[in-house]
Amino acid sequence: MRNNKKRSDRRKKKSEIRIVKSSKKDRQRRPLTRKQRLRRKRIIRRRRRILGLILLALIFALVSLIFGKLNSYKSPGYPSFRDEVLEGLTENIFVGNTDGRSLSSAEKLADFDKLYESIIRNYPVSKSNRGQFEEFAKAHDSLRKKVKNSKTDQEYFDIIKESLAILEDPKTFVIDKDTYNNLFNYYKNNKDSNIAKILGNDQAVDRYKRMINKENFNRDMIVDNPKPSTLIVRLPDFNAKKADTDLDLIAEKLQKGSVESIVFDLSNNTSIDSSYVNEFVTYFLDKDYEEKDIFFYRGSLFEEKLSDIKANDQSPYTTGKVKNLAAKYNKEVNNFDLEDYLYYDQIELKLKKKDDFKKRKIFVLTNENTANQAIRFAAILKENGAYTVKNALSADKTPNDRVELLSPDLLLLDHSGLILAINTEIRPSEDKILEYDQRINSENPDKAVLEIVK
Repeated sequence: MRNNKKRSDRRKKKSEIRIVKSSKKDRQRRPLTRKQRLRRKRIIRRRRRILGLILLALIFALVSLIFGKLNSYKSPGYPSFRDEVLEGLTENIFVGNTDGRSLSSAEKLADFDKLYESIIRNYPVSKSNRGQFEEFAKAHDSLRKKVKNSKTDQEYFDIIKESLAILEDPKTFVIDKDTYNNLFNYYKNNKDSNIAKILGNDQAVDRYKRMINKENFNRDMIVDNPKPSTLIVRLPDFNAKKADTDLDLIAEKLQKGSVESIVFDLSNNTSIDSSYVNEFVTYFLDKDYEEKDIFFYRGSLFEEKLSDIKANDQSPYTTGKVKNLAAKYNKEVNNFDLEDYLYYDQIELKLKKKDDFKKRKIFVLTNENTANQAIRFAAILKENGAYTVKNALSADKTPNDRVELLSPDLLLLDHSGLILAINTEIRPSEDKILEYDQRINSENPDKAVLEIVK
């Protein structure tokens, strides 16, 4: 009986036992073995590396896209930029002193990029020069490669000159030492003007102090008296600081003889000094001279010129600096596309005739190299009765014969200290070209002109 009770108890306990099958979730909650933990860590690390590589690839693609947008150069058209941005960028450029050392490759490239951007954003594109402008724009990569590979500063400077020469514009070039010195001596006392700040920049002062002119010849005025009745005034350059001295020398020569005719020889004069012209010609005018015109522009360089004119009470130029929107100009323009420009403003010039010298016959001689303000000098005197003569092999009109009311604007290359003269404005009318009274082709222009004078 006791045995039967034991068997009954065992059956009861056995019936109380539950068999529960473990699920997948239960198995996952079980502690991992060391090998499993190591395997899981390897998998996680591999996944992280893959995700990291994908993230880096996305960042690189995004940066490349942004960089490409910032460094791409659009074809000529309405300039989609803000002047304030460009000004802000240039103000924050760090420039190291280059005194006594050559420029680094990075410095050369930074200067070249500034040159290129400034031309693209400021140069006055017209129907007649669009081909040269687009050629300049397309040459960017090849020119930049040359700059990067240049070994010496002189080689780099030659590439800069080569770049600007593509535009075939006598108003756009690297200014030489004599031009720098002439402008610096005249504007150094006007410290608040933009042009004075450029000329007085430490890098520019150091660069032009060390620069040596390849062509070493006398640029001072020379007065010859080939015969008692004729004076030949040779002006190979203009220096506003010496205008009074030059006029005094002419006055001295005129007082000593019975001079009836004056020949102004402007051969090879490419000066951009409008101040000299505005002062000098007033002594040889028949009447007061006035000129005004509208100028279209699309960048900050010309706007700085307008600011200087407006702030200078002594300037013969005046402007309201209204910044009229070019898109709202309602007159027909045939020589350029209005969509290429942002603003337009009017500038007026007034020159008061001086009576220090009595009236004499005036002749002006130029050659194929005469350009810029020297041509304006000839044009003003021609409007007052002067007889103009050009000594050149070709009788064709050239860009050098263009009459410019304004001097070019100046651009400083921050690292090299080089200063560029850049054409930045355009008139709505066709280019004003100096029409000569006579053309000659002579190896002895003095003799030829004296034959004309008599």
